[in-house]
Formats: sequence, C-alpha cells, structure tokens
Amino acid sequence: KEQALLSIGLCSISVVLSLIFGLFSVEGIAVANTIGLAGVVFVQYLILKQQVGGVHPGPIVKFCFSTAVMCGIIWLILQLDTKDAVKVFSSVIGGIVVYTFCVLKTGAVSEEDLDMIHRGLFVFGPLRKILEHVFIWLKRI
Repeated sequence: KEQALLSIGLCSISVVLSLIFGLFSVEGIAVANTIGLAGVVFVQYLILKQQVGGVHPGPIVKFCFSTAVMCGIIWLILQLDTKDAVKVFSSVIGGIVVYTFCVLKTGAVSEEDLDMIHRGLFVFGPLRKILEHVFIWLKRI
C-alpha cells in the first residue's frame, strides 16, 4: 500500500513538472519525465532497501546510466534541422538502439533474463519469427 501511494505521489509530481517544463518546449517535457523517473526509481529503491536487507543498487545505477545516455542522444537528434517526422522516427530508433546497447553492455540484464525473455517470445504469434532474429542479434551484443 505504501509503495502504491508513493508511486501515485511521485507520478503526480512528474505530471506537474511536465506541465511546468512543457511551457518552455517539448524537450522540457522530456526532461521533466526523466527527472520524475529518476526520482521514482531512487525513492522506490530506498523504501525497498528498508524492507529487504540485501538489495544491491548495481542494476538500478546501470539502468539510470543507460537512460541518461539515451536522453543525451535523443536531445542531440532533436537539435537537427530536419522535419519533425524524421526527428521522431530517429529519436525512437536511436533511443531503442542506445538503451538496448547500454543495458546489455553494462550487464544490467543477465543471461538468465535474456533466456526468460527468449522463451516468452511465443506470445507474439506471427511476429515471433521476426523477433527471434532481433533477439539473436541482441544476444550477440
């Protein structure tokens, strides 16, 4: 119950930050969401650490690092002088590539995690074959 209430409060703060930063630019909304997410992760970690004695912050730090790198790359893409559709498409693809690469290279996802995800691909039905090729590529990274 405490976690749920905390999540609601932190998400509300994120919405307020988005509204305030959104007055300046679309990038402001992205920054507000990133700050809000970092706050949620940090506070959730502190509360979890109080309840469970042996929580290691390593994976959390790695995910936060990956998110920071991804945000920087997307910010650079948004500075390009191109059409908005190109910026959005490039940002989505760039974010996926950078985030995936960072998460896999920093070891935030273990081999067991990857095997579990691989076994769960069957739920995608016909898309499974395409996802299998993507997954094989990701495991090589």
